[in-house]
Amino acid sequence: GGLAGKQVFLIMNSSVQETSLSLESENEIGDIGGLVGRIDVSLDNIVNLNGAFVKNISLNGSLPKQNVGGLIGSIQSDEDLGQTNSIANSIANSFVETDISSKNEVNLGGLIGHYSILSAYISITSSYFKGNIFSSETDDEVSCYGGFIGLAENNTEVQIEKSYQKGSIQTEAGLSVGGFVGQSTGLVYIAESFQKGSIQTKS
Repeated sequence: GGLAGKQVFLIMNSSVQETSLSLESENEIGDIGGLVGRIDVSLDNIVNLNGAFVKNISLNGSLPKQNVGGLIGSIQSDEDLGQTNSIANSIANSFVETDISSKNEVNLGGLIGHYSILSAYISITSSYFKGNIFSSETDDEVSCYGGFIGLAENNTEVQIEKSYQKGSIQTEAGLSVGGFVGQSTGLVYIAESFQKGSIQTKS
């Protein structure tokens, strides 16, 4: 990640600009984010990101089984954090202005590539992603691409308010593509938000 590779829970008024991020790994697994690559959440440590800004960086997902996000590559936990959707991880007043590309099977989002936490929802407010998302992988039936979140799983609830996404999303293949969320296995609430830009996919 532009600030850290792993395990940062509170980020306020931080920026990353004019840099290039890619990852090479022997086991072909890894997470890339404009700020943080991966965050493992627990009851004692939840994500609170406020006032982040990422601009004009090169984010390239080149490995299979990879998660790529404009802010955070992956937010996840192996723990059940309690009563369903009683704990909030939050992103507020945060902005990404960059293009993101992939040439392999990845989960890719303008803000978060992959979110998977049982019983903890993600709240995105007063934030935006302005940029283009492009994947050149043609033999792909697993990837998810979204303007904000690529893949949200584990029946996680997603809340998006007063936010927007501007830019095109173009893939040569893939499983799911969405203006805000590529694929979600839980509820998605969207209020006072908009998406502007073309979405093109081939299957």
